[in-house]
Amino acid sequence: EISNPLGVILGYAGYIESKMAEDDPNYKYIHEIKRESKRCKKIVQDLLSYARTPRPSQELTDLNQLLTQIVDFAANHTDMRGVTITTEFAPTLPAVMLDGDQMRQVAINLILNAGGAMPDGGNLTIKTTQLDADHVQIAFTDNGCGIPAEYIEKIFEPFYTTKERGTGLGLAITRQIIERHHGQIHINSNPGKGTTVTVILSLDHEEL
Repeated sequence: EISNPLGVILGYAGYIESKMAEDDPNYKYIHEIKRESKRCKKIVQDLLSYARTPRPSQELTDLNQLLTQIVDFAANHTDMRGVTITTEFAPTLPAVMLDGDQMRQVAINLILNAGGAMPDGGNLTIKTTQLDADHVQIAFTDNGCGIPAEYIEKIFEPFYTTKERGTGLGLAITRQIIERHHGQIHINSNPGKGTTVTVILSLDHEEL
């Protein structure tokens, strides 16, 4: 119900904006209406994603190949300017039973979060390993600003954010998706030095 009128506001604001010159004194107001409406729409979409995350539709997936596709996409994102992404993929990683679309959402969110922690550029390493006969791990390690210890405990809570324009739902949705895959997510951070986010996924297909 909220998304529909927001779509109308966005549509008309975009139409008016296209008819105005950028030096028109009212242009900036229309631009702000459009930008803030987009932000509201994103909040609504995040709320729906959190409330309605479907059960994973799983199939055996080459995790290294999936991550390669995601890295190629993320490397061109505006939040990743100045960030070098390095991959260290285990060459014999077994296929994992997972929902490719949902895991893509998880990886993109974690990569862009890392980029946001390195506004002046930096390095992000994405590493896959087989922990044991039943589990594989993806580790996202950046050398950004890090996360203070008092924030770590709250960072996966819905609506908790330290970002000026964040919704606080990105990591909540990320954890929800991983838990629905019977996986785990952990964050280890050193303020001023960087952060490592690890995602552990089960190879026990019967359990899934």
